[in-house]
Amino acid sequence: MNSQNVQKQTRQDEDCGYACARVLQNTANELRALTDKTAHIQTVIGKLMATCSADATDTLHDLQSLDHITQSIEGLAHFLDALSGDTPAHWQYPDLVAVNKVKLAELAQSLLSSTDCEPIVTESVSGEMDLF
Repeated sequence: MNSQNVQKQTRQDEDCGYACARVLQNTANELRALTDKTAHIQTVIGKLMATCSADATDTLHDLQSLDHITQSIEGLAHFLDALSGDTPAHWQYPDLVAVNKVKLAELAQSLLSSTDCEPIVTESVSGEMDLF
């Protein structure tokens, strides 16, 4: 699903909105899931390095960079957790058009899950992920 296929979020009634704290928490959860994935990649690369007989100095530096990325993502997740705890419960986004900037439909849905209003998602389009 492409970002153009996620319609502007509509409200069922005037009291319906997206709780800021919940959106921040959902974003933190997604970042935490990324740290799990990068940690797994670190483990795989580490095992590959152990089996290689070539000089692994450059690879070790790359692995350290990946570890730094993992720690940075985890730090952002903790920061958003703290923000969500400090955000007043009555603060809401009336709509979340920002979700239209998210290319992956599953991620967009996850960011808005457990909010007061669920997003309206239209047709599915294959090839939503940008591959390098």
